[in-house]
Amino acid sequence: MIHFAAVGHVTNDRLETGLFPGGAALYAALTAAQLQAKPKILTSCGPDFIGLELTRNFDVEMQISPSEHTTCFEEHYRDGVRAARLVHRASSLGDPLPKADVVFVCPVIGEIGLPALLAPPGALLGAGLQGWTRRVDEDGRISPRALENPDYFSGCHALFCSDEDLGPFLDSTVRALRERVDLLIVTQGHRGALLYDRGEMRVVRPCPAREVDPTGAGDVFAACFLLAIAAGAPPIEAAERASCAAAISIEGVGPQPLTRLFELPARLEKYRALAP
Repeated sequence: MIHFAAVGHVTNDRLETGLFPGGAALYAALTAAQLQAKPKILTSCGPDFIGLELTRNFDVEMQISPSEHTTCFEEHYRDGVRAARLVHRASSLGDPLPKADVVFVCPVIGEIGLPALLAPPGALLGAGLQGWTRRVDEDGRISPRALENPDYFSGCHALFCSDEDLGPFLDSTVRALRERVDLLIVTQGHRGALLYDRGEMRVVRPCPAREVDPTGAGDVFAACFLLAIAAGAPPIEAAERASCAAAISIEGVGPQPLTRLFELPARLEKYRALAP
């Protein structure tokens, strides 16, 4: 069994359809649990976090640094574009990264300092860029900002980002990182993803899906990809598998569709059968 650790804030997400537990660490750990790994979350949250029962149901170990409030976002989608506002922010995380076979560092709002990106011995280290590329204005509205200090990511085996999160800084970020890490993945929503394998770009086709809520899809992709790599899969095969997992995750609201990840083998078989 692969031990999987996700590091970052869990969140309460105010969506148009209600209040749901979220955060990259939560989505990644729940995915790992459904893919037969042993997951743990290292996080900070308050007593108002609404996802504790969910983590117990998925048998996810929680290592919590107490905070007055749980990080909370208000999110709205218009024509597939997300607008987000920060309502509360939990305390920053300063602990060393936990020991595990796979460690996924996935801040949502700058809660992890870049100097913390030191892989524990023997760990496969991945990171999601989202939390380091967000600017928050005085009203809590979130917009993209440039990635600082790309050299800090050179110890990561795989990095994940989305074209939506990076906005106008996408090209400069890709140029800065594609030669610093072995694997860089840029997710593109319904258009699939780009995989940079030691600098060489490969296109990852999207898996057909009936989109209901895209929240967390990139985190599901990242967790599935890292676990496949840890199990010995070639990067392009890991990315195809991750594309199918992400497709399943958007076919419902919040984390609920992750209970359907048992469908992944059949979805992947169909996906590959449709390859041009």
